[in-house]
Amino acid sequence: MGLSFDDSKLEFLSELLIRRAERQGLELDCYLDRLEGLDTDSELQNLALELTVPETYFFRHIEQLHAFADVALPDARAARASLRKINVLCVGCASGEEPYSLAILIRERYSEFTSSVAIRAVDINTAMLTKAARGCYSAWALRETSSETQRRWFRSVGREFVLEESIRDAVTFQEMGGLEVLRRLRAEESTRRVPVVVLTSSNEERDILSSYDLGANSFVRKPVDFTQFMEAARQLGLYWLVINEPPPG
Repeated sequence: MGLSFDDSKLEFLSELLIRRAERQGLELDCYLDRLEGLDTDSELQNLALELTVPETYFFRHIEQLHAFADVALPDARAARASLRKINVLCVGCASGEEPYSLAILIRERYSEFTSSVAIRAVDINTAMLTKAARGCYSAWALRETSSETQRRWFRSVGREFVLEESIRDAVTFQEMGGLEVLRRLRAEESTRRVPVVVLTSSNEERDILSSYDLGANSFVRKPVDFTQFMEAARQLGLYWLVINEPPPG
């Protein structure tokens, strides 16, 4: 599934697995063995619904969104001016607020090359992906969205706010976990040499090993402090987009 849990979450994970095993009338060992087998998609989806946290909102972690819009995206365009399209991947997108926030920022700040930026968003929670594709949100999901942005990109329908169609069309949603994304990148001829930097809040050894085993080029723990995060984004962009020599082709 591509999910990772630190030691503080192991009790919660154990209780969930025991509960799911009992619901299926199985001993825990038999249940775990079954999860390793074939034809377990339905049960894995049930686990995904309980293990993932769908709580999010538009323009959450605004400092990180600004780092993307003000640092990463301009650097990518400057360093890769010959490319016809820049691909943006949002992993763990939940119900779509983050990738849609990126799409809005791009439209507002760089309208001249909006069509050259493709955003793909992935998650393992199919219920959340279905909600994301609808593009309908409550007022609570817009609690950090300015009234001007709400007026420009949303229309009120009863108690819901419906996202403008051009923003919905700017994002493609797909069921997939983070490590599976990396696995597929390395399996495809066209992307197997693309540099991949894993930027995450995790410092678990198994996450680091799994990332490198699947072909990650770098593993960076994401700073919590905004100033440090911006500096990390700047240094990563400087190295991978300017100093690093990419593979030809």
